[in-house]
Amino acid sequence: MKVEVTTRYRPGVKDIQGMTVARVLSEDLGFPEVEEVWIGQLYQLEYPDEKGIEYAKEMCEKKLVNTVLYDYKIRVVEEFGEGMTYRAESNEHKSMQEISEEKLKIYE
Repeated sequence: MKVEVTTRYRPGVKDIQGMTVARVLSEDLGFPEVEEVWIGQLYQLEYPDEKGIEYAKEMCEKKLVNTVLYDYKIRVVEEFGEGMTYRAESNEHKSMQEISEEKLKIYE
């Protein structure tokens, strides 16, 4: 059984990272229609039996998800990553250092 667990900040918890991404998309990259962005996490778990949902819920409540800050949703899937998949077309590979230096140049 394949199970996906997605997390998202609980109502009332400020998503600073999501707010930053929304601002960059809207103001810097020319997508003014973007009003809000929420950042979360995706866990993909595979179990040998049909108790996957029970196991995933127990894991989330015990340690996998900080339930003070995050809500979570569990769903059973046929295959991980169901839906549309897009891959970057660029073959250019950069190190994290090169990317960081480029970002710093933007703000100079």
